[in-house]
Amino acid sequence: MITGLRRSGKSYFIKQIIYFGGCCKTKQSLRLVSMLEPSYQPINLKSQYVWFSKKYPKYCLFFQVGKYYEFYGDRAIHYGPLFNLVVNDCRRFAGKQCGFPRSYINHYHQLAVNLGMDTIIVKENGYYLNRLKKRVVVKQAQNVGQSLVRHLTIYFYFRSAQYAGFLIV
Repeated sequence: MITGLRRSGKSYFIKQIIYFGGCCKTKQSLRLVSMLEPSYQPINLKSQYVWFSKKYPKYCLFFQVGKYYEFYGDRAIHYGPLFNLVVNDCRRFAGKQCGFPRSYINHYHQLAVNLGMDTIIVKENGYYLNRLKKRVVVKQAQNVGQSLVRHLTIYFYFRSAQYAGFLIV
């Protein structure tokens, strides 16, 4: 009988990754369900991207598509200039898109962490029956205190520049 997972140690970490789906009264309906991928079979690439975007709204979402990691829509407009990426029009989503080759993921991920962003890396992992690639979260990084320190540093830098007469606001 499964009684539940405590909030401490390994069991809490496992609870963030999987949950027990179905009714707990019968063993036949009890199954493990991943929390790192959609619980339904997505129709297309856009529905996968929208699911990850809604699940992790405040994260920098590195989304693998083939040999590239890409940003779409508002995230492309926001993260493109931060990472010096060219933002283009996209046919798939009828919006904006930017990306970089898969071999540069460590560089851009470290850059995002240094900027104080919470990051999620979504990689391709197998196929669905409709030949759409499965995508799963493989890495998650959260910066709790660094972003606050970064914002305060920028704030005091601009305030000191304003008092010195270099910046007029």
